Amino acid sequence: MNTRADMPYSERCPRCQMIVVTRVQYSTGTCWWVIFILGVLVICWPMLFFLCCNISKDVSHFCPNCGTLIAVNRRGC
Repeated sequence: MNTRADMPYSERCPRCQMIVVTRVQYSTGTCWWVIFILGVLVICWPMLFFLCCNISKDVSHFCPNCGTLIAVNRRGC
């Protein structure tokens, strides 16, 4: 497995039993909401720039063949 959790990696899918390179999908998680709330409350508008980047979002790894969720990397703030 790669050391960077936001990069696709080779894994055996538990559902279809194929060795695949995962498909990555980003979604808003706890870290995203913490940055958003702090940015609004402190009126620190440059902080809100990080919401456009994937570094504040959770990363989900899916099997490209059957769509099964293989792993989730939750970002911590």
